Amino acid sequence: TLGVARTVVGHDNPGLPAPWVDTIARHLLPAETKSAVLTLYRSTRGADLEALVPRLRADDHDTLVVFGDADAYIPAEQAHRQLQPFPRAQVHVLPGVGHWCWLEQTDRVAAHVVPFLRERVGTSISSKTAR
Repeated sequence: TLGVARTVVGHDNPGLPAPWVDTIARHLLPAETKSAVLTLYRSTRGADLEALVPRLRADDHDTLVVFGDADAYIPAEQAHRQLQPFPRAQVHVLPGVGHWCWLEQTDRVAAHVVPFLRERVGTSISSKTAR
């Protein structure tokens, strides 16, 4: 039920504003959502993910990882694991922030995302105008 979903999401994410708790809880209820999530988790094999690491690493993607250390669903150490496939990744772990960090602490997340994007957009625009 919606009440149970709200309780679980709110409990697991105490810093999440009530309107977002409600929105997320509503998104979790449809059977199609549950089925899609279970299908994804059941079809994702560790060996398949490990096989992607060398391929992603070779492409040397420019990456930003912003993660909450109070995530009830995914351990914060996962943020640092992103350095395996993305060696140039900038990793920022926000103390006391949960799973939906961009909803919970919008300004703190934006403080990392906006400069990251500005650097890349500025570089892209500068190289196009220099041609």
